[in-house]
Amino acid sequence: TFAIPLNSVIESIRISPTEIQKVGDTDVYKLRDTVLPLVQLSDVMGLVEPSEVSVQKARRRAGRTDRVFVVVVGHPDHPTGIVVDQLLNQQEMVIKPLGPLMKNIPCVSGGAVLGQGEVVLVLDVPEIESMSRGRNRFAAA
Repeated sequence: TFAIPLNSVIESIRISPTEIQKVGDTDVYKLRDTVLPLVQLSDVMGLVEPSEVSVQKARRRAGRTDRVFVVVVGHPDHPTGIVVDQLLNQQEMVIKPLGPLMKNIPCVSGGAVLGQGEVVLVLDVPEIESMSRGRNRFAAA
């Protein structure tokens, strides 16, 4: 379970995987008048297969009524969409710095303990955006 700081969130949406398009090596979604680059949280955190495989699986599941959650983050002029498995809830939490053994985890800015005692890692949204832009730039080269 991961947490996204609310001050980084513009909005959250659910989309059909069939609405995800490819521009070069980047998955994108047309959100109103904006082409929104998408990044799979599972890819960024190294949890499953590369995004092409994830998107292909999502598109295959689209025959059912599956929709995916996208958290739109960043600056309103150049947002990024983070594709997540599910959205749980919104709550206040105290973010603590990570200890020396965990402080070098990519794209994580801290940790928090939820009311039920569950520990969550807090995502570093600017780093996710930077990694996404860097990956897309190298893929296009």
